[in-house]
Amino acid sequence: MKRAVFLFFSFLLITSCAGLRGNIGKDPQPVEKVTAERINTLIDSGKLADAFRDLTWLPVNSKADKETLEERIRDGFQADYDKALDNSGYLDAYRILTSVKTAGIEIKDRGRTANDLIKEIVYSRSADISSALRLYNARKYLDFASLKNEDLERITEMAVEAEDKGFLEFIDPVLKKKGIVPSGDFKKVLESRYANSQLIKGTVTVWVNRGMKIENGMGIPDRVIGSGFFIDRKGYILTNYHVISSEVDPEYEGYSRLYVKLSDNIKEKIPAKVVGWDSVFDIALLQVDSTPETVFRFGKEKKYEPGTPIFAIGSPGGLENTITSGIISASGRKFLQLGNVIQVDAPINHGNSGGPLLDKDNNLVGVVFAGIEQFEGINFAIPGKYIVTLLPDLYRGGKVKHPFLGLSLTEQNSNVVVTYVMPGSSAGRTGVEKGTVIREINGNAIDSIEQLQREILKFSPGMIVKLGMKKDGNPFDGYFSLSERPEIPAEDAYDSDATENLFLPLFGMDVDAVSTGIKGNRFVITSILEGSIADESGLSVNDPFTVQRIKVDAENHILYMEIRIKRRKSGFLESGLMLGTSLETGDFI
Repeated sequence: MKRAVFLFFSFLLITSCAGLRGNIGKDPQPVEKVTAERINTLIDSGKLADAFRDLTWLPVNSKADKETLEERIRDGFQADYDKALDNSGYLDAYRILTSVKTAGIEIKDRGRTANDLIKEIVYSRSADISSALRLYNARKYLDFASLKNEDLERITEMAVEAEDKGFLEFIDPVLKKKGIVPSGDFKKVLESRYANSQLIKGTVTVWVNRGMKIENGMGIPDRVIGSGFFIDRKGYILTNYHVISSEVDPEYEGYSRLYVKLSDNIKEKIPAKVVGWDSVFDIALLQVDSTPETVFRFGKEKKYEPGTPIFAIGSPGGLENTITSGIISASGRKFLQLGNVIQVDAPINHGNSGGPLLDKDNNLVGVVFAGIEQFEGINFAIPGKYIVTLLPDLYRGGKVKHPFLGLSLTEQNSNVVVTYVMPGSSAGRTGVEKGTVIREINGNAIDSIEQLQREILKFSPGMIVKLGMKKDGNPFDGYFSLSERPEIPAEDAYDSDATENLFLPLFGMDVDAVSTGIKGNRFVITSILEGSIADESGLSVNDPFTVQRIKVDAENHILYMEIRIKRRKSGFLESGLMLGTSLETGDFI
């Protein structure tokens, strides 16, 4: 399935926006006053990270109250940590211990470090945890630099036994730095390589039967065909979320049955189940009752330059076992709500979605996921660096829940700058303001939005993070609790805030209100972000404009705004202009 990219031939759509003005002039959502009573309520409801955030950003006046609240928060974290350990909830214990260490809250860790808690998962002999999952957890959560040599050797042996070439590629630089010389079949597995015929055996056709649909009064079969590939010998398969969305989307009310076809038996449909899914990254994990001969592995992160040869395997148009080749056209494309994607020019069509993208050495680069319907040869793939981070959550099952601060960002002069603070969000309850520069997170320096997004993805809702920031040249630190990311943050912001407050994150222009009247709402532009929609539309600082109509296309998540503007670049002659923007952009974290 190809996903249409929003191109704003907006002038064609003016007539569809009649009579709608959005929330222009809407009063902002008030910030609830922080009191000892409110913080006690958060503690009683188990929202300890939120209670700590409120206490550090907007402390109560009474010293005695503050000390009592700090003690209650500490006792709450201690109780949760002890409960998690007693119930073998090692990942929950890891998240709690990581949060309190970040916040400087002292609890009794019972002789465990964060690495110790994750090792309990990695070394587990539970039949429910495959060797692949153990190694994905190790890769995401362990601090390899601080591991003892015996742990590194043990984990390496696990990867050799599992023939996980990708993990060995990842850990090899760590072993060399530590002076560890692995024994056994390490070198053999590391240098192994599948032939193309073997790679094909690791791919599948994903086939979703959605019954019948009516077109022009005629009933026709409703089928969704995609691709996928094995990543685990226990029958786990990666594909795109949009291919299998009817299986898990609560808004879909029709018939839906999921199957896969193996590459060497394309006539037989094997029932499959969805284990986990992530609509933000358009990825899903399936499982079938089959032991694959070939499994794909994610190796160490590589930087692929434009012009790098690549090839894709999939089922374009349902034609199974098809290999197409091309090159990487560009990297760093902003096409998803989080992170960047790879642009490729390999022939990719309907049915390729969810298939593997590989380099000339048969290394897994990423997962094919989209194309632009209006143009041939413009296709995209999700880089493996994101998928490796997501896999432990996908294995745990259900919808992946991403952490959220409630900030929209832009990049200016190698700085990550806040352009918007979402009302009601975790950041909305702090002292962060528009124009604040984010310099680091948990001590790790930040110089790009993509880097900050990758760092945030390492955490989970309910955890505490510490941001190093700067405002008006003055550095300061702040603690934040992470909430659960909304499906589309900009849509939530549009519903809850005054629309003009979103002009900067969505269109790239800051404004001051001039007046409100029956002929429209008048503003003047005070700043323009370079490369933004406003900039590319020829708008300038001090241009006055009146908002005529606003419409949201809920199906395609696009906001349209019709304005009357006197542009300086046009001699201040008044003209009509339609601006359009995808609500799935805005660089929200």
